[in-house]
Amino acid sequence: MYAFIHIPKTAGTTLRYLFRRSFGAQHCDVKCPVHCRKTTPWLTSENLKSMQAIYPNLSSITGHRVCCFTDLELAYPAIKYFTFLRDPVERFISHFHYSHCGKMEECTVENLEKFASDAKNRNVQTKWICGQEDSQKAIDTLTTKIQFVGLTEKFDQSLLLLRRWLNNPKFTINYQSLRVCKGESQLPYYTDPHLIDLIQKANQHDIALYQYAASKLFPKQVNDYGDSFNIDLNSFVEQQQTFTDFAEPLWGKVKRDLIYKPSLHLPLS
Repeated sequence: MYAFIHIPKTAGTTLRYLFRRSFGAQHCDVKCPVHCRKTTPWLTSENLKSMQAIYPNLSSITGHRVCCFTDLELAYPAIKYFTFLRDPVERFISHFHYSHCGKMEECTVENLEKFASDAKNRNVQTKWICGQEDSQKAIDTLTTKIQFVGLTEKFDQSLLLLRRWLNNPKFTINYQSLRVCKGESQLPYYTDPHLIDLIQKANQHDIALYQYAASKLFPKQVNDYGDSFNIDLNSFVEQQQTFTDFAEPLWGKVKRDLIYKPSLHLPLS
């Protein structure tokens, strides 16, 4: 069973839809039950076991609460983790914009400083990987527990590599981008020394993590793919030019919205 560690603002919504569309009722956008969300922010094996009656034959799970540093292996011993990382500065700015729900007029220097000072917004990618702001521990986790790492900046290449890694004929990678941020702030993020210093300090562990993944792990995955990588990539990009998206299987949507989500509100879920 494959588990996608969905770090916010890394194109994970588009990727999540690919899994919904490919695996239907064998895929779950997994969440913690309502009664324990404040005390257990990350998914546990108990949460997974409680949903097995609804999803007895899972192929994949995705979710912002999925992580590899709890005990999910107790529910699925053969679980395989993967994730996507994004340039930390770009991800942070996108997260800042998203926090204002498209109200670009509220993306001021003062609000950016407040956003950067909030601990929950700092080094988000590192915390999603290892549970704390520690780049070396996150790097160790990438190399020992997470079997695949994609890069948002190289999304098409990453999807091609992901398809090869999954090795499942049901998984299709043609896509249409979802939740693209609209509007642009006028803040000089990349030219104002104060702003770039503010953002880099808030993401120093993420920067180290991303640099390692981009310079070490990703090139190795490309090399492991083999000589046909560029040919297959060009073919995929060409297919994208004429691709028309198709809906996810109806039963998968019904199971998610009418059975699984209501079950999360039961007191003993």
